[in-house]
Amino acid sequence: MGDDDSMEPDYLEEFDKLIQKYPELDVYHCRTRLINENSKPVMLTPSWPEYESVYENIWHRINSFRVQYISDFLYRTDALKKRGGFFYLPLAWFSDDVSAYIASGEKGIAHTNKPVFNYRVNSLTISSTGNNEMKMEAVMQLSTWFNNFLAKKPASEQDALVYDNISKGLKKYLQKKKINTIAFSLNKNILSSAYKWYKLRKKYQFTLNELLFAVFEHLKKKKVKEKFSSAQ
Repeated sequence: MGDDDSMEPDYLEEFDKLIQKYPELDVYHCRTRLINENSKPVMLTPSWPEYESVYENIWHRINSFRVQYISDFLYRTDALKKRGGFFYLPLAWFSDDVSAYIASGEKGIAHTNKPVFNYRVNSLTISSTGNNEMKMEAVMQLSTWFNNFLAKKPASEQDALVYDNISKGLKKYLQKKKINTIAFSLNKNILSSAYKWYKLRKKYQFTLNELLFAVFEHLKKKKVKEKFSSAQ
């Protein structure tokens, strides 16, 4: 948990209820309340079903229907240790996602819709800062993990249907992650930054068109931000 985040008094109580109802699982999740710098609530993360398989979880996540953080989750300690702890990725980017996927891989995941965790929104998280090449490396390693995970199709008919949709949408999801990483990294000297990524395009497997789209996205967001600032 981040130093500026907080738990509600009944955080552990709510998770205990889930554990009592689903004692066989290795991972549990709660809804989160987003708070600003002044600790004022500003939004809730999306609701989840009380129980779902790892395939349902992944499908919702890669389609941007979910917002989640590392402290949303509660892991069974012995099971987590047997897997070597949290899944390593550079800057821990996507590590919370993959760790949850691994923990729920065979048994699924249970969720409470009561918001018992408070996540403080600010501009200084690793998601907003950090080495951009390391972030891109994390995207590449995430791609490798998904390819290995999807090598085996689930036996359940329902999960198999979701699996097919994950497989179809994965390329677009990873493409979006690469474009966003590039767009976010572009500094005031856009041409030199873009040229740097151009030289790295083969290493990180993106096209010139995707690079140009990232530049366009950067300029669009910059224009919106400037317009918002001038209106203050």
